Order: sequence, then C-alpha cells, then structure tokens
Amino acid sequence: MTGALEQETPVAARVPPGGGGKGPLLELDDIDVVYQRRGRPPVQAVLGASLTLGAGEIVGLVGESGCGKSTLGRAAMGLVPLSRGTVRYGGTPVEPLGRKARPQALRSLQMVFQDPYASLNPRRRVGSQIADAVALGRGDGLKSGEAGPAVAQALERVGLGPEVARRYPHEFSGGQCQRIAIARVLASGPRCLVADEPISALDASAQAQIANLLASVAADAGLGLLFISHDLSVVRKIAERTIVMYLGRIVETGATDSVWSAPSHPYTEALIRAIPKPGAGASLPVELPGDVPDPSRPPSGCRFHPRCPKAFDRCPKEEPEMYEVSPTWRSRCFLAEPGVARPMTGPAR
Repeated sequence: MTGALEQETPVAARVPPGGGGKGPLLELDDIDVVYQRRGRPPVQAVLGASLTLGAGEIVGLVGESGCGKSTLGRAAMGLVPLSRGTVRYGGTPVEPLGRKARPQALRSLQMVFQDPYASLNPRRRVGSQIADAVALGRGDGLKSGEAGPAVAQALERVGLGPEVARRYPHEFSGGQCQRIAIARVLASGPRCLVADEPISALDASAQAQIANLLASVAADAGLGLLFISHDLSVVRKIAERTIVMYLGRIVETGATDSVWSAPSHPYTEALIRAIPKPGAGASLPVELPGDVPDPSRPPSGCRFHPRCPKAFDRCPKEEPEMYEVSPTWRSRCFLAEPGVARPMTGPAR
C-alpha cells in the first residue's frame, strides 16, 4: 500500500493551507463521549477533543484500534450522543440523529463507512441507491428522466461505468463496492465528508486507489475531508494536517510534514517507527510494546506513560496539557512544555 501511494503526487500538496475557505465547515469544541454501563465503570471513549475542518482541507485522524478515533468521527456526524461539548457544521449545531429526518442544513455533511458491503443495501440495484442520494441532496425529489444521467455522472466520478447501475452490490469486489458507496455519498452533493476507516477492509492495491480517490475528489470539489485511519503512512500522503489520538485524548496535532518528520509526542514517533520501510534503506517495523489500556480504567497522569520509552517521574503523576510546539502545532507531552527541564531517564516505574 505504501508503495502504491508513493507513486502518486500527494493530493495534500495541491490543497491550499486551511482549505482556502473563510471559516471552518466542521467544528468540534471540547467534546466528551462517555458510555455508561450498569454495574461497571464508564468507558471514556473521547475526552476534551477539539478540531476544525475547512472547505477543501484534508485532515487525517490516526491512532491504534481502541483510541477513540471512530467514536470521534461518529460524534461529528451526530451518530453518538455527547457527554459534553458541541459540534457545529456550517454554524448549525449537529444534534444526535433520531427518528426524524436530518435538517436540510446538515445533509451536506456525509460519511463514508468502513465496510462497503454493510453500507449498501444488498437487495437493491446500485443505481436506485445512488438515485436516492441524488434526490436527498436536491431536497425536492427527481423529475422524470433525471435519475439516469445523475447516477451515471456519480459513477463516472469514481471511475465506474454507467452499466454498474443495473447490478447488485454482491456482484462487485470490496474496492468496487467502496467506490459505489463513495459515488452514492457524492451524489447527495456533500460539502464535508467524514471517512471512517474507509480502506481498512480492502486489499493493498484497493486501499491505495480508494485513498487517492477520496483525496482527489476532496481537492477537486473543494470538500472538507476528515480521513480516519490507523495507517499513518496513508495519511501522510493525502492529509494536509494530522491529528493523533491515544486512549480518548488528542495527543498531537499539526501540519502533516512537520508531524511526520519531527514528531513531538513519543506516541506519534512510535506509530511512525511501526511502519515498514521498503526499498533503499529498508527496515522492519518497530513494534510498540504493550496494548492500549482499558478506557474504563485509564492510567494516572499521562495516559501513554506505561508504554512510553521517554517517561520520567512527572508522567504518572500529572496529565500534560496541549503545549504549543509552533503556532499551528500542539503536543500533549511534558517534553514539549516550554522552559521545562526534560529528563530522559527511561520508562517510569
């Protein structure tokens, strides 16, 4: 996958910094998502997370499985209730989705799900499902004869022919189904996309194709794209900005080139070291020791300190703030705190 992505010019390089818009499309302000469980400790899935996403901007959200990134994406869509904080899209509050239809002002906020087979109806032809999205986006239904051309155009945008419209989802590969799912989303006329692990269920070649497809569509149409993935090597190629999560907390955020070349948080550094390097200077991945702790019983102090090779005596006792590395770069690590001595005594005991 990394090799396939290396062959193409990073789409992020073609996107103007900040997305080129006047203000953010999507705003998450200090949100918590806590799952209450009867007779058991609550699960702190997301704590104090804030982010913005502008028009034409591609932001990558990365972290290991269980870090809370998918929950954060679902919270942005109103698919899970917030315990605290606010989500706004175009200035409109994003309320938890209920039985009623979503307000028209929020319908251009769309999501691409991880499993394309689960997100498509197996009993309906592809064309009819895409036609539904066209009608949803227009808000006033489709006139006679409009569905066919609109469906064909949506399929063409993702590299598929109009004959696909007559077939059923089970007749396609995983990568083709994900293209169909993206075509359906694009047919609704979105301004902002949240893509939740959209490539993890695909083979390596399909992963590269879908990642580049989403990034190209976002860049060409000026869409805001929040791309959620556990694979930082993919995010490096398509995202202008990277946000790193660990155990419910955002631990680092900044320009992708900066975060990749000189990570400020030890967890980000560990994620990069875990990526195999092919070709000249090839190296095997360095596995991060241990597992993500139980989010219902997080460690004291810095949540990463039990696995951190750079932890010192302060780390188990205090939780670090988000310190400024540069005006557009933040890190939740005492090593990034200005004017503080930074001992490197090895893992805390």
